[in-house]
Amino acid sequence: MVKEMRGLALFIQDIRGCKSAEAEQKRINKEMANIRHKFGAKKALSGYDLKKYVSKLVFTFLLGNEIEFGHEEAIQLMRSPKFSEKQAGYLFISVLFTDAHEMMDKVGEIVGQDIKSDKQLDCCLALHCVANIGGKVLAEAVGPVLGKLFKAKETPPFVKKKVALALLKLLREGSVQYLAKPEYVKAMSQVLQRAEYGVLTSAASLAIALGLRYPEEYESCVPDVVTMLHRLVLKGVDDDQYKYAKNVTAPWICVKLIRFLQIFSPPSDPAVLERLNAALGAIMNLGPLKQWSNSEGVKDAIVRWRAYANKERNQLEAFPERNINPKRLEREIARRKPKPPQKKMNACLSMCFEGANLICHYDNDQEQQEHAAALMGKLIDPTAEVHSATLSDNPNIRFLALESLASLAQTTYARTEVKKNLPEILASLKSDARDDPTVHRKAVDVLYNACDKDTVQTVVKELLVFLKKSDYSIREDVVLKIAILSEKYATDFTWYVNIILTLIKIAGDHVTDEVWHRVLQIVVGRPEVQDHAARICFEALLDPTCHEAMVKVGAYVLGEFGHLIANDPACIPEKQLEVLQRHYPMMSTQTRGLLLSTYVKQGNLFPEMRTTLDAVFAASNLAKASDAEIQQRANEYRHLLQASDELINTVLDEMPAFAEKESSSALAKLEKNKSAGADAVGVSAGRAKRPKAPPGGAAAKAAAAAASATKADAEPTSETAVNNDAFFDKFMLMDNGVLYENPVLQIGCKAVYGDPSASRAKITIFYGNRSASDVFTNITTRVYAEDEVALKLHAGDVDSSLKPEVQLQQVVQCDVTAPFASPPMLECALTFQNRRITVTMKLPILPNKFYTPLPAPLDAAAFGDKWRQIGGPPREFVQVVTTKSKLTPESLKAKLAGYKLPATDNIDPNPQNCAAITVWTTSTGVIGVLVRIELKDQACRVTVRAPNDTAAPIVAAALCAMLALC
Repeated sequence: MVKEMRGLALFIQDIRGCKSAEAEQKRINKEMANIRHKFGAKKALSGYDLKKYVSKLVFTFLLGNEIEFGHEEAIQLMRSPKFSEKQAGYLFISVLFTDAHEMMDKVGEIVGQDIKSDKQLDCCLALHCVANIGGKVLAEAVGPVLGKLFKAKETPPFVKKKVALALLKLLREGSVQYLAKPEYVKAMSQVLQRAEYGVLTSAASLAIALGLRYPEEYESCVPDVVTMLHRLVLKGVDDDQYKYAKNVTAPWICVKLIRFLQIFSPPSDPAVLERLNAALGAIMNLGPLKQWSNSEGVKDAIVRWRAYANKERNQLEAFPERNINPKRLEREIARRKPKPPQKKMNACLSMCFEGANLICHYDNDQEQQEHAAALMGKLIDPTAEVHSATLSDNPNIRFLALESLASLAQTTYARTEVKKNLPEILASLKSDARDDPTVHRKAVDVLYNACDKDTVQTVVKELLVFLKKSDYSIREDVVLKIAILSEKYATDFTWYVNIILTLIKIAGDHVTDEVWHRVLQIVVGRPEVQDHAARICFEALLDPTCHEAMVKVGAYVLGEFGHLIANDPACIPEKQLEVLQRHYPMMSTQTRGLLLSTYVKQGNLFPEMRTTLDAVFAASNLAKASDAEIQQRANEYRHLLQASDELINTVLDEMPAFAEKESSSALAKLEKNKSAGADAVGVSAGRAKRPKAPPGGAAAKAAAAAASATKADAEPTSETAVNNDAFFDKFMLMDNGVLYENPVLQIGCKAVYGDPSASRAKITIFYGNRSASDVFTNITTRVYAEDEVALKLHAGDVDSSLKPEVQLQQVVQCDVTAPFASPPMLECALTFQNRRITVTMKLPILPNKFYTPLPAPLDAAAFGDKWRQIGGPPREFVQVVTTKSKLTPESLKAKLAGYKLPATDNIDPNPQNCAAITVWTTSTGVIGVLVRIELKDQACRVTVRAPNDTAAPIVAAALCAMLALC
């Protein structure tokens, strides 16, 4: 296209030749002014000129600039009978438009006409547009037609594969609902049996999505998928386009077919199951790679490489004065190692890893599981046979092999085989620190899943060593896994306490509250470890640099069991108090409060220290502390120590043992971390361990529902839905307040705008459970915006349950990149008394929150110049609004000030009118906004002008909404 348009080629050449960002922006502004002038001229442009200018706009948009015009011209090109012009129009629409665009109705009409056209190229352009944009408008315009094209046998393969991708886009958005009908299931079955391989590639992706959405209906396609997989793997294809290497046929189609099978339970038909096992056996044998490694040429190359490696290593030992870096030498040796062709290796291993996932999913064949585990072990073992040794240096292959081993370790039969690879897995932990930490994370997952009572001490010991040098991004997961394993398989709880306290010493910043809470529960409930725990906590506190988590544990343990070591001259009560006081100044308020509780408990354990403790509590830094909590504790504890011994013993008696239970809180934390990093796409999560699927596809259906609950665009499935419209209006003039409340639930927010930049906002959401006894469970939240281009949103995690009279927090961050009309939405779904409730709330992110007043006010002349410079429509918008009460100029100015649009005096000659000027800040630039409001009785005539075509109507509408409430 560029070669056909000389003007476009010169424009691109000029942009690439710019020496600075300023020069590039200047050239773009010049070109945009020229195009705007051409579009606004009375003389009609030729199709060639329209195509050229529209292509320039697309290129400019791809450089990161906003395009606010040219939409009508692009739609005009879409109607052109000439393919090159139609192509340019579709390109503009596909790149710049979203489903929410105001012109999508026109686009949908043209797309519908082109899809019905007899011209295949026009039909394909329209299908590309649907697959790129999607949305309800296009679904309504072309949805039924797409279904007919997919069912029709006469639809050309070139068109049908694009139909499948367009349906896939609409299905993922939930815009089509008719694909569960029997005729479409039959059509999919026919495609999977006899389709051309290009169609099969697209149809397999659609089949996966349909299987997840309608598992019961599409389970009937399993035999067809098995037959096609068997044919591809064992018989091959004649089309050279799908032969990636000798004996490797259409690997990516095979991968998709295997992923489809992972949705359902194993086939019940023995013949189908036999064909599937034959295909899996061929896939898991890595035949093409074995043939490559057994060839004479490769064997000779391996011999020469080994001779070279031995020679270099011997010279390194014999001549140390040569100052050769051993690590650099090993990297050079590894670089020269013979490796299989990349294309063949990727094709074989992609099918192999997906086959291992299917074996894990079925979990019904001991021989297959053991063979898969042995194969994955060879892929991470550098000393294994030649064909695997050449692969083990690739971090991507090691990652995928470890991921498969982690899944296999959870199956019925493969755990023993996985445990045989513990030395290689531990070697992955000890590999070069420059490795991707995700490889280390997967190695830790394998150790966690394969660990048992026989290997726990070895595994925990190695994980503690690894923890010292591990990447910070994975330390919290490693800490949680060590804590869970050491408790789950502990036979000696003294060993368990030692492990947890060692964890705190090594990685205190990454030890969550769940971990140290649990060790305290164990110590309190097991008298045989209390003496030992008190001693090692005291010894740890002697280090002035010990972590705050260790201070918390030590303070609690010494407060409860310090008397057990008080007879030791090195641990006398006075020494315990001295050590605790040494840490007090560096601790947080929460930890200081815990230390004060320890002090008062010592007053109960050691009555002779009450005089000393009275002086401690009476000290001005405690009794008159600026923090109210510390001050209250100090005074209450001081008066408590002056009470009778009976009262002191009653209040400060030793804590009773906690209820015996497993470390469910740590497990919940670990599962939350896993789900936060998991792939939200249903089948991509196929690498994770799946439960066995019962007949009828019920488990697959449940898995699909669970996966959809984590998607960013998941549809609410609640029985009761409410909104916060009644609570939202006040946020036009307020930043903080209650978003929604009822007798049992309160959701509030605290907003900070303009930090760290004027286009950003940080909203802290508070979820409060007002109930006295009921727990909110299955809490999920999602944040979304109608205009995803203008508002970039990021929401933090929130716990899945909320106990009575407890509050949770969630942080939502927003970056404004362009003018926006609608506030973003927060959807909170929860279960209360076995009923699912969804609260959909508008967030207080409104245009006026990002207004910035001018540093110096304008006079009437300057205001008038800018007003005339901007001009009329579309950069001017006028709207009349009726207020609830009559406004005076003074009351109007007060409202505008609270709205962050302060009025400017002495601009309008009529004293009843108000004028204001502000700057709307976005991350891509600033937009000056001029406002004039004319008062008459209870009516206001609002006129807004802005240099941005979309800004003026948005500002006017938002301002009129505020005035209507006055």
